[in-house]
Amino acid sequence: MVLPEEAYLRQGMDLSSYCLATIPDFNTLIARSQDFRTPVFALTTEQLQQTGVVLENSLKKRVEFYQLFSQLADKIIGLTDDASGT
Repeated sequence: MVLPEEAYLRQGMDLSSYCLATIPDFNTLIARSQDFRTPVFALTTEQLQQTGVVLENSLKKRVEFYQLFSQLADKIIGLTDDASGT
């Protein structure tokens, strides 16, 4: 990596891997997102075309997807701020 180690530590990153995030396979959500040309976190219940427990799980995964990518974006912004000195 190209920034001082402290920059990565401030973002809560493990210096043994410099991993920004671990992204699980969101299977159906990704496929639906592509079908409807809609971000995963913006998929509606109607677009998911599911019911019952399957719908409940997809809604939870949709929230998880949003949180994961928001955290990733925040880390990148934080590293960018460190790189620019702001």
